[in-house]
Amino acid sequence: MPSTLLTGANSFVASHIIQALIKDGHEVTGTVRRAATGDDIFALHPEWKDHLDIVVVEDLANEESWDAVFDGKNFDHVSEHRQHLL
Repeated sequence: MPSTLLTGANSFVASHIIQALIKDGHEVTGTVRRAATGDDIFALHPEWKDHLDIVVVEDLANEESWDAVFDGKNFDHVSEHRQHLL
């Protein structure tokens, strides 16, 4: 089963990509900046719980913040939709 990392999982565009990836049999890991945002995603799409893993990355510029995203995972695809900060 292919696995995909999708950053900025709470964006409008990302929600449609997540839906398509899950429909195509992907396991998806999505990043958000706050745990409550992940809760909101599952409140809107409870059917995604078995196929979407949400990881909180609070500080996008801190490399250590990304450790939980990549810990023990190998992604076949990466789709970036996070907000770029100046």
